[in-house]
Amino acid sequence: MNLDGAPRRQGGHRSPRCLGTAALALLLLAGAASAGSAQDPAQPAPADCTCLADLDTLAAKLERNYVAWHIEYAGTGREAEFRRVLARLRARAARAADADCIFVLRELTDWFRDGHLFVFQNPVLTPEQADRLAAAGEVRTFDEAALRADLARRAGRLDPVEGIWYAPGYRIGIVPDTAGGRGAFVGIVLASDSARWTPGHVKVWLRRNRDGTYRTILHADDHSRRDTHGRLYRNTLLNMQPMTWGRAFPLAAHEAGTLDPIDPLRPTLRLAGRDAVLVSVPSHDPKYRAVLDSLVASHRAELLARPFLLIDIRGDLGGGAMTTSPLVPFLATRAQRPPIGPSGPSTVVASADNIRYFGRGWNPDSIAERMAAAPGRLMPLMRDETLGTPLGADTIHAMPTRVAVLMDRGVASAGEAFLLQARKSTKVTLYGDNSWGMIDYQSVNVVRLACRPRGILFGYPMIAASNTLPSEGLNAKGIPPDVRVPRSTPDPVAWTLRHLAR
Repeated sequence: MNLDGAPRRQGGHRSPRCLGTAALALLLLAGAASAGSAQDPAQPAPADCTCLADLDTLAAKLERNYVAWHIEYAGTGREAEFRRVLARLRARAARAADADCIFVLRELTDWFRDGHLFVFQNPVLTPEQADRLAAAGEVRTFDEAALRADLARRAGRLDPVEGIWYAPGYRIGIVPDTAGGRGAFVGIVLASDSARWTPGHVKVWLRRNRDGTYRTILHADDHSRRDTHGRLYRNTLLNMQPMTWGRAFPLAAHEAGTLDPIDPLRPTLRLAGRDAVLVSVPSHDPKYRAVLDSLVASHRAELLARPFLLIDIRGDLGGGAMTTSPLVPFLATRAQRPPIGPSGPSTVVASADNIRYFGRGWNPDSIAERMAAAPGRLMPLMRDETLGTPLGADTIHAMPTRVAVLMDRGVASAGEAFLLQARKSTKVTLYGDNSWGMIDYQSVNVVRLACRPRGILFGYPMIAASNTLPSEGLNAKGIPPDVRVPRSTPDPVAWTLRHLAR
């Protein structure tokens, strides 16, 4: 399968609804409950089911709904540049093949360099359609024992993406795709609990980019196609939004046991000798809050007896800002460091899609009713907002005495909200690399575009962290660490623990 048409991709509100692109997986794969309705007046008739109709709908919804448009773009020189880009893309969309439409649309959202602004394929198939795609899927003869032997034989010469990967319900072997040429790889099912996915089925095609990321064609559980982007974090997490797989083999000694063996995104807790507790949080997905609650409760004595706590959030692409609440009491200090980032009030724009979103449930300070009374206007999310997430606690624990948070470029959205919260504590030190930079504009809503059968969804952030953006914004650079871990370090966890103990 040809990957040459896939372009490179560039690139949480303080409330519990801070969602990053990866954390939207459940929402998207469940049919996008927040993706508008058939009565949406912005939707053209089925006869207009063209790529140009999708592009025009995308541009119109972006201008109405995207709060950054109203703060940074409308009425400026950047709006004029946007119009030129849109005109060029409209000419391409008018002649684009159906399979290429996603790339035309993605070029428009990528122009803004905001990870919370994206388009995503989510076609809705009938069971009969999914069964036909499964029957037509490519199958290759493959032997897992032979694969393990080959990987072991070529140790030290493997591409980082090669190996055996897993997620709940299946295991995948990724190997070079000789038919695709240099830098091409294919992921083949080794085991699956789904009748539609049997050993030998090709699950994913990847092509390595110069920057170490991968252009990816991924097939969802119903065998429908997703053109996405692959990134490796920790060397053990392979994210292909909205899916993340964990590496099962080969693993370095320091990587073994760092991920949950069934679900690589579940939090884990390990003890490191008598001095340290290691907590791994690969995702802020709200479904893991209860897991983290249980881990903290089970190991509360160890957490309060050891001087060092290391929280590893590398590769955490977001979810719900409250997921890591069980850890906050162990970070709290009476004195706090001053915050970084923009300092104005959180702001939203009154649009029909945004009103529908807030009217369905989470409706802080009656924002849906206030927006309905002032369509098209920018307004504060809260009329009396206390900025920042508190890091206070009734009891300040003596232990742990020092806390390290290990971060990288894969930390985004709600993961970044946790960084901003944690760094207020005087006992916390941030280690690693800058975060992604996906925090200035937050809380993603997802709406459908014109051509419903094509199934392309548009996600955009509704809330600006401040009405003063881009002043003091963090999106361009990400949140910086206090201490940079050298990129050549083979074991960042061990390096961080040694530094923390000094």
